[in-house]
Amino acid sequence: MPDFAQLLAKHRPVLRYDSHELYFADSAAEMTDNPANVLRDSAGALVAAATPQVGQAKLSLTLLGHANYPNGHAPGKDDRLGDTTKNYVEEARLLHLDPNYRNQMYGRWVKSDADSCWWLQYWFFYFYNDYNLAGEIGGGIGGAGLHEGDWEMIQLQLDANGNPQLAVYSQHKHAGRRPWSKVEKQGDRPIVYPARGSHANYFARSKLKPYWTGVWFDHANGNGASPDISLNVVEDGDAQYDWLQWPGYWGDTLPSGLIFDATSPTAPCRHAAWSEPHDLVGKVKELQAQVKEAPPPAVLPPPRGVSLLRKHGTLHVSYDSREWPAGSEPAALVVTVNSPEDPLPPTGRKMQIDSISGEVDTGIEAHDDWSYDGAVSFVDTNGVASASTPVSLPAQ
Repeated sequence: MPDFAQLLAKHRPVLRYDSHELYFADSAAEMTDNPANVLRDSAGALVAAATPQVGQAKLSLTLLGHANYPNGHAPGKDDRLGDTTKNYVEEARLLHLDPNYRNQMYGRWVKSDADSCWWLQYWFFYFYNDYNLAGEIGGGIGGAGLHEGDWEMIQLQLDANGNPQLAVYSQHKHAGRRPWSKVEKQGDRPIVYPARGSHANYFARSKLKPYWTGVWFDHANGNGASPDISLNVVEDGDAQYDWLQWPGYWGDTLPSGLIFDATSPTAPCRHAAWSEPHDLVGKVKELQAQVKEAPPPAVLPPPRGVSLLRKHGTLHVSYDSREWPAGSEPAALVVTVNSPEDPLPPTGRKMQIDSISGEVDTGIEAHDDWSYDGAVSFVDTNGVASASTPVSLPAQ
């Protein structure tokens, strides 16, 4: 029998985020410990709170792992964790600053009944899912892919000698696959390109042409952060990870009625791949069929002539584009800004626009003695996002 914990460490993935990314793979405890978060049962009654009032139970991962809540009721599949303030960007920045939360993943191993192979699984939790970081902009897919909490994963199939032979990466409700020999690697570690805001996992970086899923575009340029992700080894029966068996929803975003998924994720244990990893292999063909049935719309050009400016104490963006596809109108600029002098991770803004050139005030405070770098992209009135253009601004 292979030493699976050792194999998990040997092959732990390297994540290379998109240059716009604001939400990172962190500890799932962010969803229980964020001061504004609560747990409610299927009837909406408060079960526990991260900041409890007198007489209320304290929310934690440990509480989720118990057979019964403090009120004596058993956890249910329609129970929900939720953020009462919805201030996702700033809350996620503060949580990611804490070394107890930032840059975490969960690894486990499971044997498939379908193919009789052992699989290594790596699960990633994100505080929020904001497709292309474009918010509710766009009449076509605006509002799609917006939900509290996000669970994503990749998995590696092992051969009889304990060596990886196949990699499968989750991509929304589907997946992509490659033979291990064709996977980009850093040593023995597979490289993963999480898509901007949606965190779907890709084998290669996107460039000017994004990935088309048959429903929407995914940008995954890999030009953002690539921190080392700590591995938490989850072994069946280990009580400290009983919370992974909690059956509820990791977020309070309810179905929107859109054909696109905009619902908070169910618990990892309710994903079919949790108990039968081969299930995700079957999702590859479903994605291929979906892409074939729905040709992509025109790809937007990235903003041109982009510059980052200091004006009146805030950061401004000047932009221009000489090309724009017919049948599409500009709706917004998405701006992500980072500074080496700022201990917090990047922040971002979405600004409404009505022309393909102009200047906007991001509202982000500008420090004269700070340098800045970031990315700018377009979103049109259909909710389609462009590739990003890098920007920078030296300290004065």
